[in-house]
Amino acid sequence: MGHPAVEGFRKEWPAAFAGPEIDRLSGRAIRWSTTQNKRSRGEIPPDCFINGHPTIVLRDAFLDWWETALAERSEHGAPRK
Repeated sequence: MGHPAVEGFRKEWPAAFAGPEIDRLSGRAIRWSTTQNKRSRGEIPPDCFINGHPTIVLRDAFLDWWETALAERSEHGAPRK
């Protein structure tokens, strides 16, 4: 079983949505501005998005990446934000 937050988001979020909606959908736990910065640095796989105006987030691919990022932070003892 995955991280409880990821599992909850997977059940509640639509399969695809406009990127700026991530702030609202996540209760501001994930910020679109931070996501865009990480994306521009190549830290998030491009297959998590469909480019356009607006950019579309693909829920499952994005949450798979986010869950991995959460696990890596936990392993390294980094504080969760």
